[in-house]
Amino acid sequence: MYGWKQIGVADEAFLRRIHNKIYVEAADAQSFDQIFERVVQARRIKAEPDRPENLRKLCLREGRTELRACYSADICNILLAIGRYEGRPPLMTKPSWSVRLLCISRRIR
Repeated sequence: MYGWKQIGVADEAFLRRIHNKIYVEAADAQSFDQIFERVVQARRIKAEPDRPENLRKLCLREGRTELRACYSADICNILLAIGRYEGRPPLMTKPSWSVRLLCISRRIR
């Protein structure tokens, strides 16, 4: 904890609430696709075969230079929430997600 406090990343009260502090480096394209496939399968979301590639492109928009392992889960959680709100199963097809995820991607940083 001393190192985090020393570099001014967070205050002491914030760090006490975070019990685990680990660094997870960026994922390469192959790892990102594998993570995506596992998350989609675990959440039972039907996805078209080209979704991992399109998701990578979406995640690298707007100045991002790295793929993070959390992006797949974040986007799947958003799709699940949209599906619940609309009273339908989550969909990951180009028509169902491209416009929405473009707007949502601004939140994933």
